[in-house]
Amino acid sequence: TYLVPMGQEFGWTRVQLAGPRTVTQAESALLGPVQGYLVDRLGPRTVMATGVFLLGFGMILFGTVHNLWQYFAVNMLMGIGASFSGLLVVSTAVNAWFRRKRTMAMAITTIGFSVAGIVAVPLVVWVQETMGWRTAAVASGIAVWLIGIPTAAVLRPSPESMGMHPDGVDPATVPAVPAGTIHAAGSGLIDFGVREALHTQAFWFIGIGSGLYILVQTSMFVHIFLHLEQGVGMSRGAAAFALTILNAANVVGRIVGGW
Repeated sequence: TYLVPMGQEFGWTRVQLAGPRTVTQAESALLGPVQGYLVDRLGPRTVMATGVFLLGFGMILFGTVHNLWQYFAVNMLMGIGASFSGLLVVSTAVNAWFRRKRTMAMAITTIGFSVAGIVAVPLVVWVQETMGWRTAAVASGIAVWLIGIPTAAVLRPSPESMGMHPDGVDPATVPAVPAGTIHAAGSGLIDFGVREALHTQAFWFIGIGSGLYILVQTSMFVHIFLHLEQGVGMSRGAAAFALTILNAANVVGRIVGGW
């Protein structure tokens, strides 16, 4: 939603406007192993809180951008913050708390991404239209702090850290499952080290498949608002409504997919 007003103010091309997203995607890829290590060592709460702080700070700085190098720099900062407060941290926590209905738990958790799109996109566009894109950026950064930091504070790494058990079920009360059927039962008790995972076909299929999916998704989301407004000729309000419909459908898709 920021690309059109920034392009009008600075006269930047679409390549220049979208360039930082390419950099931040590469940055996120490189940060993945570091992020995983930090989550293992420090726990999801600390990493999430750090990411939320950096993301909010980056968005506030985004509202002060006046040239291309600043635009790239604040996007890199926001990229780090988004990585540290993103799906890897969330999924790590969810995986620790759920076993039997892990996929549905993950689906419900990730609905937040879509709900944010439903609520935030029209609101941000309205602020951009009434008070300018810089005010919208600063306000968004403050909102990230106000919502994200308290949320991160209640995140717990595992049920065991609170004297509880995954799924709320004490393993001592569950009948023993024969060793040969543990994997088929989906009990979630089989774990892989990094080297073991790297030697499985499943790991590489998941990695390659996810990469191809993100390639398409990121390209679409970076340019879709710009395309609807300038290419199709929609008003900003209509383009925002189109993204609201897209995210509403995404909510349904996540629930059905989780089920």
